[in-house]
Amino acid sequence: MSLLTNVFQTSKDSPDAVLSRRLEQSIGGAGYWVTRMPREAVHQLRKFQRCNIAAAAIAFITGILAWPLISHTSLLTACVALSVLAAIAALTIVAPQLTGLGERTEESIKLCGSYATIYGELLEAQQRMIEGSTEDAARAIEIIRQYENVTARNEALAFGRTSARPRLQLTATRGASDLPSQPGAFLLEPPSVRPELNAPKKIGKPRSETPSAQPARPSRPRKNGRKSKRRRRGRS
Repeated sequence: MSLLTNVFQTSKDSPDAVLSRRLEQSIGGAGYWVTRMPREAVHQLRKFQRCNIAAAAIAFITGILAWPLISHTSLLTACVALSVLAAIAALTIVAPQLTGLGERTEESIKLCGSYATIYGELLEAQQRMIEGSTEDAARAIEIIRQYENVTARNEALAFGRTSARPRLQLTATRGASDLPSQPGAFLLEPPSVRPELNAPKKIGKPRSETPSAQPARPSRPRKNGRKSKRRRRGRS
């Protein structure tokens, strides 16, 4: 059962309010991945290119060392060295396919377009819902389901950071004017404008810079019992 169905079943609010909040959450998530997924795709593509460059470099070194090894070493040593270098070059080429790097790179590139498309459709669906129509509400539900499918594809890539998607605290009073008008224009709310961060911090009791002056303890007079006894003995 999809997440959208669970939300409708467990919520105590009206279906319109639930759909509005779910639509806003989908817009926030899609806008976040519209800006982040291209960075993920570039990161995967660079790793794929590094493997290809490493394989080409190893193959080039193998070709350069082939003749010196044959002419200055024994035939067995040359064959072993060249075979090892050739095997390393082959493994470097095949490594992206064995580790799934090639598939993740291709899928992340496709997800860039998918998120941009679904983000624009979500914004249009919200605008139509504001105008009010039963057909527009049904269309919004379908677009949200499409967004869930795109998110499932994203989680299948195993980036390990899908939980980093911001959990927006949305309310039903939020209007369409607060949302970005174009795909890719979604910006996360900077920390400096969040009310919970601007709240005054609790400041403890300030410490005095100078230590409090404590009254000096009176010095105890020394006992002169022994000296008085000696004086008495001397007089006697």
